[in-house]
Amino acid sequence: MDSQVQHDPEGLNGSGKVVSPQEGRFIYCFTERGEEAYPFTGLEGAKLETISYGDIAAVISPLRTTSLNQLEKEAVWESILKHQEVNGHISSSKTVVPVRFGTIADDSFEVKELLQKIYLQVKAALKRLEGKIELVVRTSWDLHAVIQEVKGEITIENAGATDLQEKITIGRGIFEAVEKRKRSIIDTIHHGLYPLAVDFSVGSMRESEEMIFDCSYLVRRGKETSFDEAVNRIANEYERTITFKCIGPLPPYSFARLEIAQGNFEVVDEARKALGLAERSSLEEIKASYRRLSLMHHPDRNPADPGAEERFRNVAQAYEILEAYCENNRWLEKGRIYPFAREDVESAVMVRDGGVK
Repeated sequence: MDSQVQHDPEGLNGSGKVVSPQEGRFIYCFTERGEEAYPFTGLEGAKLETISYGDIAAVISPLRTTSLNQLEKEAVWESILKHQEVNGHISSSKTVVPVRFGTIADDSFEVKELLQKIYLQVKAALKRLEGKIELVVRTSWDLHAVIQEVKGEITIENAGATDLQEKITIGRGIFEAVEKRKRSIIDTIHHGLYPLAVDFSVGSMRESEEMIFDCSYLVRRGKETSFDEAVNRIANEYERTITFKCIGPLPPYSFARLEIAQGNFEVVDEARKALGLAERSSLEEIKASYRRLSLMHHPDRNPADPGAEERFRNVAQAYEILEAYCENNRWLEKGRIYPFAREDVESAVMVRDGGVK
């Protein structure tokens, strides 16, 4: 395979390239080095394996399916659940850094090469997550009942309102009262839980209009009981109006989920040219060029130039791309100089932490 890893751009499936039974290695997570035999299986009932580099390891299994995106929707969801199940089992006893579903290497040698290239990122993530778990708290209410309750309170106060404008004002008042009540509940829940956590990540709340709170908390294992007790205390305060759901412990998906991709030469080359750099440049030269150009094009220094803001933004974006390229691929560095030729960029690995929000 040409790239270091395969993964579907949508985040659910494989790359589409046929993977032979001898080649495919599905990557579940990264963890500390260990040679234990796992008592559970991976995708397609395959035996789990560990590939190590230094003191870190990747948990993988052979993949005989020619391509994940050739599976039926139901089979894809079963594979996603199996991916989560494996990570959940491993995280019950070890620190894990989950890998985006659908990340596939050609073979074990490529997995080991990948570990070598992203060693620093994996070590940093493992250190940050050591001894911690994710707990998700979701709450919902009966929105119709809340509106009717608020509506009754406001209608009593404005019983004599007949004018259209007065009714519009009453409607606006109902909306604002509902939102105020929701914010008060959210503040109470979060302020009661966050002191027991190391970090938090707000969810998308896509499930329904009834959901008013969706937040993941990164909690030290020793604090799990205290956290559960706090959730129960808050739930008891709102037992008649709010439904609570606490999910976990889970692997820290919301706080670290590595997304791995092959270096994109066109993107990196455009960023290099935007900063006026040579094909071989040091990180210090990259930073110096960024500082010089960002000052030159800063909107505050060019108040009469409508294009300054876009140029400033492009310079910042170019710097972010090149900084990530260098930080992710220190193995390419030779005498503090990084190469930007096509063959170097396309052999590089770009790592993004998709769990951090």
